[in-house]
Amino acid sequence: ITVTSPDPSITAPERIRVGLWKGSSAPTGATRISGFFGGTAIDPVRPYVYAHQGDTQLRTFNLFTGQEILPAIGGFGQQLGDMVVSPDGSYLYALVGGSAGRIAKVDLAARAIVNSWPIGVAWQSSRARMALARTNGTELHIVNAQKAYLTSDGSILGSTPVYGQLAASPVGNQVWALIDSRPTTSIMGIDLDYSLGAPEPLLTSWSNTFG
Repeated sequence: ITVTSPDPSITAPERIRVGLWKGSSAPTGATRISGFFGGTAIDPVRPYVYAHQGDTQLRTFNLFTGQEILPAIGGFGQQLGDMVVSPDGSYLYALVGGSAGRIAKVDLAARAIVNSWPIGVAWQSSRARMALARTNGTELHIVNAQKAYLTSDGSILGSTPVYGQLAASPVGNQVWALIDSRPTTSIMGIDLDYSLGAPEPLLTSWSNTFG
């Protein structure tokens, strides 16, 4: 389903995908998936969880049965790190290690890597985190290497003041960072505003700090 606005100032359409349960009986309750995993991501449409074991193989499990399904997705070349899935379930984005880390874009229907772009800095995969924000109708990657990118083609949008573990608000107007500076821990909120064609398309500002 594609939703558009009659307001001429709102040009970005919203695409909505839904998943329906098809079966003769209701799905079972909680299912345990055994193993050690270095990263996981939940599909918002399909009953799938994507996982890796800190290696180069992206595996798929059925949430209801706990069974691994479909062949693993490879070709990343380096160790996988943090992962996120787009809100409509079309793409998975994974941080990939190496001397200069990168983001790999995986088409979940084709089950193949369709693009990748560097984040320009070396990082330890256990500490690298990213969040996906849909700000003013445009999907953005916020990476705790203090950078932001367009998910459509990997274009860099500039620097951001974020680090730590990240989460974006459902409407995409804020990203929250968990800063572990032991013995204290704090949560910082950053406001996001994106405007295509502006001299600085992505604007960020601190909003709140807790802890």
